Amino acid sequence: MIIEQTEREIWVEKALAEIANKTLAFSPREKLSTKIRYLEKVLEKIPTMELSDEDWEEFTNKSDKVLAKLPQKVDGQTLICRDYLKALSDFRNYVRQNFKLVPRGFYLRIFLVLGIILGLVFGALSGQIAIGALLGIGLGLIIGSFLDKKSTSQNKVL
Repeated sequence: MIIEQTEREIWVEKALAEIANKTLAFSPREKLSTKIRYLEKVLEKIPTMELSDEDWEEFTNKSDKVLAKLPQKVDGQTLICRDYLKALSDFRNYVRQNFKLVPRGFYLRIFLVLGIILGLVFGALSGQIAIGALLGIGLGLIIGSFLDKKSTSQNKVL
């Protein structure tokens, strides 16, 4: 029995092959700094979601723009990827807003920082900065962990 690939699966394979080809000469550090793994995870996950044809078209257009800006490193050349990182940042916002997909630990990082800031403010106002910071950290950890677990249970984590 032969299983035919869908148009979406073919597009994903081509996109992943393009990433692999362009990043062949990247060092592990360069792959990390250009967030290649994030891009691969998104390209693998989104096509498995139920999307209308319009949403799929928009996703492929935005993905193609990011892939077009992905620099291809020639041996010995310094990697310059300012335009790519700007396009990737816009793409990440698009994915987060339209598909509610976030990286692992996303909410924990946000709420930990917010908790520290609010804890320091309240601690300074009450004269107990250390206690305020500790309460802020604790509150940030609780809320961030809860939201991360919720995202994981909804299969919204990359």
